Amino acid sequence: MHKVTDRDIQTAKCIAFEFDAAVRANDGDAANKASRTFRALITETNGENGSFGSFADDGAGTAITAALAAKAGQVPHWGQNGLFVLETKHGRALVDFTCPLDTCSSFGFTAIDLGMPFISMTGYRSHFYAEWPPLSVMEAAAAVFCEYAEAGEMVNIKIEYPQGRNNSLPDFAKPSCTAFQGIPTQTDDKGQIGFQF
Repeated sequence: MHKVTDRDIQTAKCIAFEFDAAVRANDGDAANKASRTFRALITETNGENGSFGSFADDGAGTAITAALAAKAGQVPHWGQNGLFVLETKHGRALVDFTCPLDTCSSFGFTAIDLGMPFISMTGYRSHFYAEWPPLSVMEAAAAVFCEYAEAGEMVNIKIEYPQGRNNSLPDFAKPSCTAFQGIPTQTDDKGQIGFQF
């Protein structure tokens, strides 16, 4: 069982800011140092289990990263998780960014304007990112998204995937495109399909 205190969370925030500054300054040594310090803090605060299970539901790592997360809709910095809207010349996406202060972050791109071409026919694409470029998280997300788009991978989203997607988007990421966004359907207990209005 973890024993994370407010002081631990403040320490973790300081480490995360150091990590972000190191990444933005292209200082790999400082970024690695911050990463090691963060892991040591998690191991220490995870109680008698040490690093084992530290990112389980009740682990110290889970509690600390949740406390560090950016507010919904705000762009996180390196060392934070966050959910934000990315706008590029190729379209918009809801980005779910995970940055555990180690060598591999991840971007999850979800289509917002479902009637527009996207970098995946399902309306979702994940990307694991093993670089620490001297860029902001927004700039890195845009570079990844545009790389997919400019590689000729923009496609229409297949109609079976968008159903219910619009209703699951957070308020800060509502569609702005008036093009066709899909018609939600429902199936009754006899298998009959009908439109929802």
